[in-house]
Amino acid sequence: MTVDDLLAIHQITQLKYRYMRAVDTQDWDLLRAVFTADARAWYDSGALAAEGREAIVAMLSGSLQPTLYSSHTALHPEITLTAPGRAEGVWRIEDIVHLGEAGRLIGAGYYYDEYALEGGDWRIASTGYVRLFQATEQQPLETKFDPARGRRTGKF
Repeated sequence: MTVDDLLAIHQITQLKYRYMRAVDTQDWDLLRAVFTADARAWYDSGALAAEGREAIVAMLSGSLQPTLYSSHTALHPEITLTAPGRAEGVWRIEDIVHLGEAGRLIGAGYYYDEYALEGGDWRIASTGYVRLFQATEQQPLETKFDPARGRRTGKF
């Protein structure tokens, strides 16, 4: 493995973390920036799917309402460089999704990704997950939230 390979793997890892942050903070512009134009996304074993960057962002922004709060953690990346400018990754995921008065969903599974290098930046070409389990708890969220949804809005 070369230094360039290690750098590519690090950049892909940062890309996946940026994707998770975009989803959790509902930062749709940031989410748009992580995908290739012709990306594919399939969630929950394909129950929710879209093709194309704009369709993916529209699907997620339409289903992740402002009253929904999520926390996704991606762990244990297994990234393989498959060809020049191409890679695949498998990630362990754990998530908590607060559904307002309906309680919360807790789950875990694995993301299966494909990546492409475009103009010097790695982007997600395909992403989707298969759940190991999920459970819904009837425990409404009581914490008050900053309307910035965890995004930095000023100088500190």
